[in-house]
Amino acid sequence: APSTYAGEVSFRVEKGSIQHVDALKAAAAITNLPSLENFQFDVLKGKALVKNSTVHLITADAKGQDASLLTKGDIGFDKRLDLRATLELPYKVVRKALGKRSDLFADRTDEAEKKWSIIPLRVLGTVERPHVSVKFKKEAVDKIIDKNIHDKKIRKLLKGLFN
Repeated sequence: APSTYAGEVSFRVEKGSIQHVDALKAAAAITNLPSLENFQFDVLKGKALVKNSTVHLITADAKGQDASLLTKGDIGFDKRLDLRATLELPYKVVRKALGKRSDLFADRTDEAEKKWSIIPLRVLGTVERPHVSVKFKKEAVDKIIDKNIHDKKIRKLLKGLFN
């Protein structure tokens, strides 16, 4: 019976793509970057535990020249999802796609002085119907709330919801 399956698996795949994944389609729509629907990677590697009818992704990291997708969380045998992912894309690409809205995301500069936008994602729901949400940079959300909401109590409530 599937509920009795248990074990640990490590994997490594070189030069490939992740396609036809509804969660990536949703991320592509959120970021206005359709290329995410066919995520190209140089290396995909990870580790997972199978226990209690669930695949527990310890790590599943896909890294390419122009993007990284770092994922962890749970995929149930019943197809339920509870995943956290971090999408890293070149800052210039995100800025071009989103304009000033790109400031909602944190960024980092790597050792080669290349600037990356960091887009934290949460994926819930099921494999067939994933619900993808994005976590925005706290300072950017606070600035928008402060600029547009004048009532202090409502401002405090909104900051609590979004941060």
